[in-house]
Amino acid sequence: MMFTRTLVPSALSLALAAAATAQPAFTVIDLGTLPGRENCDCFSPAAIGESNVVVGTYFGAAGDHRGFAWASGRMQDLGVAAASGGGQARFTPRGVNSAGRAVGFGPARACYSDFGAVTDLPTLGGPFGVASDISNSGVIVGQASLANGASHAAMWTAGPAGDATIVTDLGALFGGTGGLSEAFAVNSSRQVVGASLDAAFQHQAFVWTSQTGMTALAALPGTVRSSARGINSGGMIIGTADIAQPAGGGGPTVRQRGVVWTGGVPTDLGDLGDPPDLPIIPSGINDFGVVVGASLREGSDIVRSFYWESGVMTDLNTLLAPGTPWTVQVVTDINNQGRIVGLATGADGRTHAVMLVPVAGGGPCPADFDGSGELGAQDLFSFLAAWFASLPGADFNASAAVTVQDIFDFLASYFRGCP
Repeated sequence: MMFTRTLVPSALSLALAAAATAQPAFTVIDLGTLPGRENCDCFSPAAIGESNVVVGTYFGAAGDHRGFAWASGRMQDLGVAAASGGGQARFTPRGVNSAGRAVGFGPARACYSDFGAVTDLPTLGGPFGVASDISNSGVIVGQASLANGASHAAMWTAGPAGDATIVTDLGALFGGTGGLSEAFAVNSSRQVVGASLDAAFQHQAFVWTSQTGMTALAALPGTVRSSARGINSGGMIIGTADIAQPAGGGGPTVRQRGVVWTGGVPTDLGDLGDPPDLPIIPSGINDFGVVVGASLREGSDIVRSFYWESGVMTDLNTLLAPGTPWTVQVVTDINNQGRIVGLATGADGRTHAVMLVPVAGGGPCPADFDGSGELGAQDLFSFLAAWFASLPGADFNASAAVTVQDIFDFLASYFRGCP
């Protein structure tokens, strides 16, 4: 992949098209646990950022849902959002950006954490909210309730103080202010994807931009409903589509298939073979167009994780390096370095939070801090912002501490350039 210090629009797409498509082999890193919870198989990763910060959820000693973050070999508790009205405090992270800001939801509101206090985000006038994703520039998307009881896809951006205090209603495909929609992902161009009820009260995948507003994505033939769950910097979208089956066919009445939209055109991701897998649920996509997710073998309770690239779907367990004592169960996200997070069973028979790392390394340049695929001034700004905030993503040299040496190492990598 080529990196430049000029913003040439075609550079990223040309580089991605030229990227090698050989499937990598993976080693597995155990993300560990937190003190007092060593015997709890309850750590579930949700997302991984471009600086390899992993966030997810675990059960605290009191049975509460708590957020965790893993960076540079260390796991840290992210705490909980306070509950109102005597409810249980909680924090469930869903996304993280290159600076290490985690977003998710608490007992009622969308919220975020910078490895400190969990901060609530404003709603659209109602009591509830959920944050699902955050871009490397800090744009947050999710869902927020209105005063009339409806819930719409929402976007949070920085206010005058630099915090995410400005909330924008992204609307709905049908029903006006009474409609229902939710955003699940946002890319570096502020393209937002999600799902919204249509006039037939079926969920349909949408894409939103500031120029076009919310528009429905093209349907896979035979689709009765769909949902868009992820989008990369090139506008490639992943999601699911439910295809109705003829009555009396002997199988499930609805088959959920994985879908990728390229240039707005939907394509079935396929499955892992005979018997076919249903459902197929893609959960992550990177800027190379690699998709990861999970599938359920029809007629059984066997869950298989997959790795999809250039039209080919592969069982992730067949890509583990020889001798790896792990069985991958479910994966949830992939970053531009090809690192994948999820759950796996170890030699001890227990379920662990893990990271799959390509044996050959590779991926974009480490100094491409914002994960845009191009080396530019924004990488400097993003790194310095993370460093001054002492965020884990600024631990550039993986020393387990954010120090001045990280600045020197980052600048050396930046000015050395990337192949």
